[in-house]
Amino acid sequence: MELSWNSHLRTAISSLGPGLPSPDSQVIQGEVTVIWPYNSIKDSLAFLLSEPDIRLRRTKGQVRIQLNGSSAKSVASCGFGSGDELVISLEGVEWAKDESAVKLPGSRVEWQLNYSERLLLQVCVPRPTPRASLCKEYVLNCRRRSGTANRTKSN
Repeated sequence: MELSWNSHLRTAISSLGPGLPSPDSQVIQGEVTVIWPYNSIKDSLAFLLSEPDIRLRRTKGQVRIQLNGSSAKSVASCGFGSGDELVISLEGVEWAKDESAVKLPGSRVEWQLNYSERLLLQVCVPRPTPRASLCKEYVLNCRRRSGTANRTKSN
């Protein structure tokens, strides 16, 4: 399955929330700043996605993304890290209040994004020159009952 990112509307991280109209047709773009590694006992992984423009990060320009189940395991094997750029579709997102113990006032939106069964993701690993950047797209279709994940990757 190919992703058509051009047909999706890019949404500012600061405007994220459950009242967002038509989330299935929207994406967020940002830079990974913090990663909580994959926990095989809880079957989860989380990371902080921040606005690419560093000036926008202070005013709710960061969001915590929580992955559970098969999507967490699949994303852990993608190998992205801090500083990498992601584009994530809001298709299949579940909204939850961000109840994290540690957060700077005003820096993060009040909601976190939870994914468990479906995740559309593009990872770009920056290189010294823009033409050398490596981008990969992932479509993760995860089924909880069987514990399997179908991962499609395209360059």
